Amino acid sequence: MEHDREINLLAGENIAMQWVLTQVLSRLSQVHPSFKDAISGGFDDAANGIGEIISRSGKTAAPDHVVQAARAVKDLRAATLGDGSQAGA
Repeated sequence: MEHDREINLLAGENIAMQWVLTQVLSRLSQVHPSFKDAISGGFDDAANGIGEIISRSGKTAAPDHVVQAARAVKDLRAATLGDGSQAGA
């Protein structure tokens, strides 16, 4: 049961970090268009890196944690920049 408690604590910490990161990046994206472009580019880089890992898995299914990472990047991008946001938008 100690492992369950530790997992729950780590999950809570992860949620907090995602929330802080989303809020800080969202505020920065509103300061200047170049910040929004840089933040959008960072999300693009993260998504592309995860995409490379998924494509390297070939015909086998990508590990669950990699699929979850791809979803998290997409969700964080949407929460930070809005749905469908692209660089220069």
